[in-house]
Amino acid sequence: MLILIALAKPSLHASQDNDEYVICGKKWYCEMTKDAEGNVIPPETGSEKDYMYFKCDSTFTLAEGNILLEGKWSFNFDTKVITLHQEQLNNFPESLSFNIIDADDGHMVIVAQSGTEKQETAYLVARP
Repeated sequence: MLILIALAKPSLHASQDNDEYVICGKKWYCEMTKDAEGNVIPPETGSEKDYMYFKCDSTFTLAEGNILLEGKWSFNFDTKVITLHQEQLNNFPESLSFNIIDADDGHMVIVAQSGTEKQETAYLVARP
């Protein structure tokens, strides 16, 4: 489930009043998702250890169950859209895009833009 709804964590080095927030370099876990109607969907049982780790060198690792997906990501600062590129799995889209709705040091909210079948909002939390 995490692989379809939440793949994001680029370096968002945005300076605003000398405040810099960084999203890369942390492991992000899905706390919950909401469907298009706003209904809360809790994480699936057994997905507590699933995570996304987006490195500041533009590579990512996503762990979901027995799947370990690796690839590269890019970020458009103007649109706040993250695009993930992977060539590892043939039965998975080569690219996925997500829009960052909100982000700070410990929380991130993203919405799928393309490459997924579901229009869900994912609420992520950074943990060590």
